[in-house]
Amino acid sequence: MFTFWKRPPREEGISCVMRVKDEADWVRLSILSILDFADEIIFVDNGSSDGSLRMVRELKEGYGIEKLKIFTFPEIDGVKVKTSDLYNFSFGRATKSWVFKWDGDFIARTDQLFSIMELKDLWGEYRHRADVFRIGGPNLFGDHLHYFYGPPDDIEFCFERYLFRNRRWTHQMAPHYENLVLKAHRRVMHIGPMANPDDRRVYFHHLQGLKPDEKIAGRATLSLWWKFRQENPGSPKTCSQWLAEYWGTDDPKERVKKCMALFFETGRIKRYEKIGGAWGEYPTLMKPYLQNPRYEIVYENGAPARRVTHADRAVPLAGER
Repeated sequence: MFTFWKRPPREEGISCVMRVKDEADWVRLSILSILDFADEIIFVDNGSSDGSLRMVRELKEGYGIEKLKIFTFPEIDGVKVKTSDLYNFSFGRATKSWVFKWDGDFIARTDQLFSIMELKDLWGEYRHRADVFRIGGPNLFGDHLHYFYGPPDDIEFCFERYLFRNRRWTHQMAPHYENLVLKAHRRVMHIGPMANPDDRRVYFHHLQGLKPDEKIAGRATLSLWWKFRQENPGSPKTCSQWLAEYWGTDDPKERVKKCMALFFETGRIKRYEKIGGAWGEYPTLMKPYLQNPRYEIVYENGAPARRVTHADRAVPLAGER
């Protein structure tokens, strides 16, 4: 007589999964902002060189965060080690029944209007009637007073299947980005203004562009490199060769300058005027930073022209001044 053993069900709760490379500016506040929300925090570093991994280890030890579990994964090159490999490894560490795709530059609201705990209450109420919660937060770009937008002329929200049931998922290469594929996740609950302009529920901010120029340019370039590899699978060009050709220079600093200049030349930086009121405030954990911001857009002739980084201004941890 044969006995078939079923895999035991995952423990009910939410695993926030973070895949991080060089997010030293925000990764500590990002983790602190979800301490009450997350039942488990999976942190996977894939080759940070800016001290991100050290910061997270110190945070875990200093705050005694047992639910924070730290892993490392090889640096992505887009060919031998792909983003899909990193994602499958990272999400595979989650032990709870639901997964929240949480980035190292997300800062959650922990109080006031639209606290992240409101989202957890919503999840608790509807988790048996949904497989996915699609949630958005504004993409701040350049500095905290601006956002990254696309047509129509309105806020661009990072909007993916961020909170999903931990079953039958996988990552695979797509033509532009490597996307998460959720199988048997048919019941989708939409939350926020991307689904309904009158739905003001914004539980976190995506600090997409509040980080060093090199980081922003590197991320933009990497997505273009992935696209080139997909469209030209037999090309013998290395990433370095392709970059030199694409930007017209093999000087990394010049490439960064050209990439950043495009955001201003194309007019893609607009002032973010929807903080406060019906949209709620900035996350409380950001307040010390807002008093002395590190990144600021400079205007010339009434239009955003360039960005200044105050390198001597460190992003403070909660409670630091």
